Amino acid sequence: MTGIFENPEEVAKLSCEDNEEESCDILDKDFPLEEALVPVLIELCVKELSGAVYRPEDNRNNASDDLSNTPVK
Repeated sequence: MTGIFENPEEVAKLSCEDNEEESCDILDKDFPLEEALVPVLIELCVKELSGAVYRPEDNRNNASDDLSNTPVK
């Protein structure tokens, strides 16, 4: 069967009912992806996993975290 589905987990459950020999874990399934979308997927994964990261700018190029010395108003 070929189609576009909103929820891949539900599709995985349907295919699992028909074939008891394969693993039913959705993390073990292969999901095809166009080659052009691979860099986008990697970028989104990195953003999701890195979360909010404190990255001060070093405008003086002195390798020092000058922003942590800024007084809070």
